[in-house]
Amino acid sequence: AQVTLPSGIDVIVCCTHWQSFLLDNPLTRNRLREAREDGAMGYELKQVERDIKRRTESRKQEALQTAKFVEVAASRAQSWEAPRIISGDLNTSYGTLEISVLEDCGYTSASRASQIKADFTTWDPANPQVALQLKAGPARQSTRGHLHGLLEAASLEDPEQLD
Repeated sequence: AQVTLPSGIDVIVCCTHWQSFLLDNPLTRNRLREAREDGAMGYELKQVERDIKRRTESRKQEALQTAKFVEVAASRAQSWEAPRIISGDLNTSYGTLEISVLEDCGYTSASRASQIKADFTTWDPANPQVALQLKAGPARQSTRGHLHGLLEAASLEDPEQLD
């Protein structure tokens, strides 16, 4: 959508919802290393690592498709030069390959680029909806295995989720 801000500046805003799955980020890699050191079953570790790799490739494609879609939307707007904003439930965090894809396409994180430290994430226990979900617990146990369930639960600790 093309939106005119109160300041009079036109912007192109596209909202998206990316797939949710374990992220290939430092938090997950540390948890996998800890699980390996604690004696987690090798076949389950290998399966989770394969799943993360496969889903990461899918999410990179999703990021690229999002960037392409925004460019198409911008080309149809009255103001082609308007800044572009990607928002939504990205189900990712900083430092992931899918965020690198967006950065390679010229996008910059609003919270990372700001001189003022601001919380732009929605997955925050101070958000009443998040607090309710955390209190209720996961909707269902992971059907992918014990290790996957532990990693999923640990991902809730990531303070930089873009969810």
